[in-house]
Order: sequence, then structure tokens, then C-alpha cells
Amino acid sequence: MRIDPIDGKTRYHNGIDIAISEGTPVTPVAAGIVVYSGQRSGYGNTVLVEHDNGLVTLYGHNSRLMVSTGQPVDKNSVIALSGNTGRSTGPHLHFEAWQAGVNVTPAFLPDSGAQLPKLQLASGKARAQFHKEIMADGSILFTNLPSSTH
Repeated sequence: MRIDPIDGKTRYHNGIDIAISEGTPVTPVAAGIVVYSGQRSGYGNTVLVEHDNGLVTLYGHNSRLMVSTGQPVDKNSVIALSGNTGRSTGPHLHFEAWQAGVNVTPAFLPDSGAQLPKLQLASGKARAQFHKEIMADGSILFTNLPSSTH
């Protein structure tokens, strides 16, 4: 639960909001097929990617969509440019992960203790190392872009 920044009401928030500059390239956490690319209610310009293990990841509030529904993507594909569309108060990436109808987004947070769905993550690194590296250099939390520190 959180206080909605637009209307001040307490609401459940399904995902993680990652503050980034508008126009930042967004890449999927792993390879998959784009199952949706378009405008979606409060999410604004949204991309959903289904991965080989049934995990579906959502990337919302983008300024520009770079893929089409049905398109295969790999871990290096730029699927969108981040933005401020839909129900949003500033530029950011909204990320969600769902498996078999269950929200597994918390498993992507460092130190969550939750079981991360089995798939080849973009970085190929363990969860803690992946998140620590990305957070340290200020990049998008869920990305496969090279670290600026290497």
C-alpha cells in the first residue's frame, strides 16, 4: 500500500517505480516475445514481454515504444524510451513481473529473500551482484546496459 501521489488515496502499487531521465533506453530483464506494445490505461505507453518460463514483465510510462506486439526481443533489445505517460507525476520506469497470475515483482529487489523466477537474467549475474552494480552507477535498476564503471 502507498499514498497515491495524484489523488492522495491509499492504494496498492503492483510494481516498482524507478526514477530515470526521460528518453533513457529501456531493455528487458531477459529474452522473450513482446505480447503487448501500446497505450494501457494508467500505465501510459507500455510494453509487456513474456519470457520462456512464463514470466511476464511490464515496462510502463514510456515516452516512445520501440517494439511491436509479437516481436522477439533479446536481453540487449531497446524496447522503449522511458518517459512520463499515463498516470504519472514525473519521468520514471514502472516495472512489474508476473508469473502464473502471481505478482513476483518483489523477487527482483535486492535482499528481498524472495525466490527469483528461473530465467537467464540480462546480466547473467547473481541477483545481489546485478542490483548492486546497477544501483551504484545510477543506471536503471532492471537493465542489461553495460556499467559505466567498467
